[in-house]
Amino acid sequence: MRTARKILCVVAVAALGLPLLAWGATIAPGEIRVVEGRISAVDVAYRAVVVEVPTPKGDLTVGVTLADTVTPRVDGRRLSLSDLSVGETARLKYTRKDDRLIGLDLVVRR
Repeated sequence: MRTARKILCVVAVAALGLPLLAWGATIAPGEIRVVEGRISAVDVAYRAVVVEVPTPKGDLTVGVTLADTVTPRVDGRRLSLSDLSVGETARLKYTRKDDRLIGLDLVVRR
């Protein structure tokens, strides 16, 4: 069931362009945020990534479509999206453009 929910999150982010925030205020257009958490889903075809961010009130789910110019990195080395694994820790920098969350940077810690 948890896997089905994650797949649904990726589909909603990528196909429908819906920003996903589990709770809390939505990000204002043009505002930039940086979060760190565990990767919970990756969709290579849609360039979509979902990160579960721990907070004092529970996990915050942030689903983004990575900008075309973004290449994930680990230790300064470039990675392809297919190299990302569920469960890895990542720092995600993102913004809101119209009604979508756009990933501006993704750094993985291994």
